[in-house]
Amino acid sequence: MSRKVKLFRNSFSLLKGLVKVLRFSSSKTRRETMKERRSNNMKKLILIFVFCYPFMGMSQKACNVYGKIKFVDYGEDYKVKFVKYGEDLSIKYVNYGEKKGGTWKVVDYGEDYKLKIVKYGEDFTAKEVDYGEGCN
Repeated sequence: MSRKVKLFRNSFSLLKGLVKVLRFSSSKTRRETMKERRSNNMKKLILIFVFCYPFMGMSQKACNVYGKIKFVDYGEDYKVKFVKYGEDLSIKYVNYGEKKGGTWKVVDYGEDYKLKIVKYGEDFTAKEVDYGEGCN
């Protein structure tokens, strides 16, 4: 055999050995990286939950507001903004049957909720409808 072929075989076998060593050493790092990935994924999930939970709660507030409603200037339970589109809650004013979501009966006393109408800083937005009341 020529010297070039021997040199090529030796360098090739050396390269194979190096790959084996790297695989063995990288298997430890793979385990470590898997643990790191799991912990990073868990951290991401916790952050997403922490930042998104208030927004999920905001949309759920509106769904729970139904029944006898009193509009007040101060001492309110919730602040509501009436809009034409993009509402959290579609409401229908009724005289009876106010015990389901999206139906409001306006009263002066014996209210279930006190609401303040605002232009900004609202807890939820509402739109008055004739049919299709409830959460959106």
